[in-house]
Amino acid sequence: MLLPQSPKQLFIQQNNEEAARKSLKFYYGENREKEIDEAIREMVSENKQAKKEKSSTLDIIQHPSHRFSLFLVFICSLVPVFSGLNIKSQYLGELLISYGLSQSDSTLAILTISAISLPISLTAPLMIEKYGRRPIFVILTWLCALEWIGFAIPEAMNDFGVRWDSRWIVACVSAILGQSAVNLGMLVMAPIMISELCPQNIRAKVSQLTQVPPIAIAVLEVFMFPELKSHFGFSMFLFLASCCAALAMILHTQMLETAGLAVDEIVSRLGGETTLTRSNTSVGWMHYGSLWEKEPSTVGRKNTYYAKPEQIQVF
Repeated sequence: MLLPQSPKQLFIQQNNEEAARKSLKFYYGENREKEIDEAIREMVSENKQAKKEKSSTLDIIQHPSHRFSLFLVFICSLVPVFSGLNIKSQYLGELLISYGLSQSDSTLAILTISAISLPISLTAPLMIEKYGRRPIFVILTWLCALEWIGFAIPEAMNDFGVRWDSRWIVACVSAILGQSAVNLGMLVMAPIMISELCPQNIRAKVSQLTQVPPIAIAVLEVFMFPELKSHFGFSMFLFLASCCAALAMILHTQMLETAGLAVDEIVSRLGGETTLTRSNTSVGWMHYGSLWEKEPSTVGRKNTYYAKPEQIQVF
């Protein structure tokens, strides 16, 4: 009731430019025609991009930059699979009991683990924006590796018959590291990368390719965990730690820093070609936000762009 209808809805869906301009005035204020015209141009290009034919799996694989984007997103989607998240959701209480806690104490320990790591979830969005995606994602993946190493220590004590009554402390500290990784944004790594690395016409297919296989692997992992643990003991924990460490190294060496960059800048870094730009709509940016076709200006060379005249067309 208090906010005007979405400018995009008015312009793209209803083809009502006049109403869209009135709505944009609410966000920009009066006498801001330059910014409003710019937002309209962005929505024109977004409308054009939305009408493009969606890419198939083969198209993505054959396109170098799209293939690399798919690879990075898939790596990000594997981090939750090889972390302790899924195993802990089903077996953490059982593990703590095997490490020397009673049933009631294990429940209290799980609540304490969640409480200690909770503040991280409140600061995670600010940390991701301040320090960038790449360092945070690499750090949280290393935390997952350290979590498995921590669980391997008391598990090895059980396997070799070493009696240490406080071995559960190591497991709890390790669980705090893993929960901190979750609260830092482990579950949104892949969605963030899809939105920032992938042009609009491949996002649906990339989402499908990178979400379904990890879910299947996670279900199989949880189902087989008791059998694998009984056969391999602490070495299974070390194997999962090695997987997380390998993913962290891949992200460290291959992942692009996308914070503050528009999609066309990211794709240009991937493949060296001019594509579409999505304006950053976070606090402090002036554009209303959408997809925008731009071409680098040859004057100034300070991230200045101008729109092609032939592109500024309203359909």
